[in-house]
Amino acid sequence: MTIYKKLSILVLNYLRFFARYRLQKINPIIIGITGSAGKTSCRKAVVQILKTKGVVKESLHANSESGLSLNILDLTPLDYSFLDWLRLCFLAPIRAFSPCKKYTYYVAEMEADSSVSPKNMDYLLSILKPNIGIYVSSGVVHSEGFDKQVVDNHPLRRATKLKKAIVAENGKLLTSLPKQAVAIYNADDQEIAQLAETLRSRKLSVGHGNSLLKITSCQVNSSGFHSRYRYQGLDYNLKLTNILEENYAMTFGLALAAGASLGVSLSKGIKALSEKVIIPPGRFRIFPAIKDSTLIDSSYNSSPKSVASALKLLKDLGKKRPTVAILGDMRELGSLSKVAHRDLAMQVMKCAKACYLFGKETKAHTLPLLKTAKFPVHHFDSMSKLISYVKKHLPSNSLILVKGSQNTIFLERAVSALLKNSSDTAKLCRRGKYWDRIRDKTP
Repeated sequence: MTIYKKLSILVLNYLRFFARYRLQKINPIIIGITGSAGKTSCRKAVVQILKTKGVVKESLHANSESGLSLNILDLTPLDYSFLDWLRLCFLAPIRAFSPCKKYTYYVAEMEADSSVSPKNMDYLLSILKPNIGIYVSSGVVHSEGFDKQVVDNHPLRRATKLKKAIVAENGKLLTSLPKQAVAIYNADDQEIAQLAETLRSRKLSVGHGNSLLKITSCQVNSSGFHSRYRYQGLDYNLKLTNILEENYAMTFGLALAAGASLGVSLSKGIKALSEKVIIPPGRFRIFPAIKDSTLIDSSYNSSPKSVASALKLLKDLGKKRPTVAILGDMRELGSLSKVAHRDLAMQVMKCAKACYLFGKETKAHTLPLLKTAKFPVHHFDSMSKLISYVKKHLPSNSLILVKGSQNTIFLERAVSALLKNSSDTAKLCRRGKYWDRIRDKTP
């Protein structure tokens, strides 16, 4: 182990000590949320529902081994420099032992990037012990951190085994729950449903099939989002003016289940969501764009499952309009990157009428397949070239989907350039001087 790694672990354990002390002092009911996609939207929905019952704190921009401890201590990094970490370490004991504002609930995202400490679920569970665990979805996001666990080189078998490894690791959030706790899970997801059979805690399943909270239907069109639920023999309707993917029916269902387990009726939870549903920046926010077009901003992150869902919505909503997909690499897929980006080409041909690509992985694996099929596609090595080309060649009245991972991609730059109203830039993901500096250094 290098000196840098030893020092990093020392700092993490130092921050963890004070975070645990402060959390113990406040003693809130803890709701932990994990999954390969949809965690943040679920967290926002849970927070909105629980605000009807008490004071809620949430893990804003924090789901990692350092982020959770800092969030509990109400500490925010400025630039992640050595001096900044010294500042955070100096303030940690002060925050821990100083009087603090009490809150009833703490809603935290918890995601394992690896099966190895400190990036695994065991380490996150050493920071906090949830009373309620929510498993949103499974997938191969961050599979790079699990590559060494799987020796099978056959693409399909390897993908299956990697997914199982990720489910098992994130699933520790549920398997660690004591008998009196509540596990809330996506029963439509086969891997998660199988995991749920091993749980010792109380269980609350959400899904379209034989679930305790049943999703009976979901409709998405240009007028908004409408999902229906059945719980304890009663039917409930959730209607929103937001245009969202169909998988939000599951997201909201899980949040409603969390509220129900804490005494918030479904009718009251639905009212809370209807009055002020909060869609996080870069996760399916709709904006007016140049040339009388409409832009779907999903630039925060990307994964195989989420991009497939986004492209399907692009197709469904854009049947009478030019549909344009601006897509960046799906990062941190490790050995699955080639297969995933080749499959992306198939999804694009089914759902869009033109495509603009950005990133090394889409260039290597997506672009060749689209060119061979003579699909209208262009790849760009710099963001300025992509923006210039799209502005010039974008058809009027287009429906545009923008989606890609964050590191080295940052497609919110394209979103900003294509907005009709420049004031909407403040509503995009990754705002602030720190991210401005990162974007300025990225081609």
